[in-house]
Amino acid sequence: MLRVARLEPDGVHVGGRELATPGALFWVDCTPEPENLDWLASRFGFHPLALEDAAHAGQRAKFEDYPGTAFV
Repeated sequence: MLRVARLEPDGVHVGGRELATPGALFWVDCTPEPENLDWLASRFGFHPLALEDAAHAGQRAKFEDYPGTAFV
């Protein structure tokens, strides 16, 4: 499962990967499946440690501030 919520002037739009484009604030919600993590890495260049954290469900909540990206 992967879904994107994108904030636009007319409201929030929810859909798939096609909404994860520059120009607006968006939130990606996905399960830690390899294809989702691979997409996050290639599309956004997430730090390897952030991807490792995302791959392990059940961890404590955390926030990491990376250059140009926030991992929650």
